[in-house]
Amino acid sequence: MVPGPEDGSIRSRFDDLYASAREARSSAHRTVLRADDILQESNATRQEHRQSCARAERLHQLWQSGQDDRLRHSAYARLQARLATMPVIEQAKGVLMAQFGWTAEEAFDALRRASQRSNIRVRDLADRIVANTARAAQARKPAGRQAREPAASPATTGRALPAQRRRRATAG
Repeated sequence: MVPGPEDGSIRSRFDDLYASAREARSSAHRTVLRADDILQESNATRQEHRQSCARAERLHQLWQSGQDDRLRHSAYARLQARLATMPVIEQAKGVLMAQFGWTAEEAFDALRRASQRSNIRVRDLADRIVANTARAAQARKPAGRQAREPAASPATTGRALPAQRRRRATAG
């Protein structure tokens, strides 16, 4: 049998099909190699994460036991201290906001400036403000009365804000 013109086109289609299959196999091989690289990188990252967690746990245990003074200055210790003092600072801001009608930003700015002027930490100053306010509230409360009274504002006490006092002094 003599090959005809149709045999040539079939052969070229097979050649194209084989070339396409070789290209797909090569692409699959590259994908498998990339996946292996990613898997190895993932395992290395997982191992580093486990080591970091173990190190953090050891630091936490040292911090809890108080055996290492260096931990007082660690980032973890600073974060713990900040979390412990945030409620007191927020309470002091609330006291200042209620007494003077300031916004939260104005109250914190006043706390910060007073802290810098008197060279006292903001958290210590906030603690003093909250303690003094609590003592004053206890002194005002009649014996046997458990109801909470609303905080006095500058409008109800007749006390003017510092800025209002300055305006009155310059205007009058």
